[in-house]
Amino acid sequence: MDYYLKFESEAAANAVLFTQVPTEWDNTDPENPVAIEWESRSNYRNIDTIGVIYKGGEWNDEGEVITEPVALDGWHVNIRLVDGENSEPLEAYTVEPGTPVRIWS
Repeated sequence: MDYYLKFESEAAANAVLFTQVPTEWDNTDPENPVAIEWESRSNYRNIDTIGVIYKGGEWNDEGEVITEPVALDGWHVNIRLVDGENSEPLEAYTVEPGTPVRIWS
């Protein structure tokens, strides 16, 4: 199933789409090891980050901006779920764009 998502920011998207996992430990105190390095791991196999979407804008033949494009609110991401992936955390961010910027083929 495909989801078109809109988050308030990149950080908000990352909080839902990724999990921070410890990769290195300080074992100075063997009874209480402390994680000292972390990496971000995806919660979903198919993530297509679009980011900020811009509409409009006009340029002349030399590529100079005549009219600035306008940034739409939010940070946009497409997800294609595979069997076994949980859609529940995505539901609050689902949008239905009339004309998606990108689609899964």
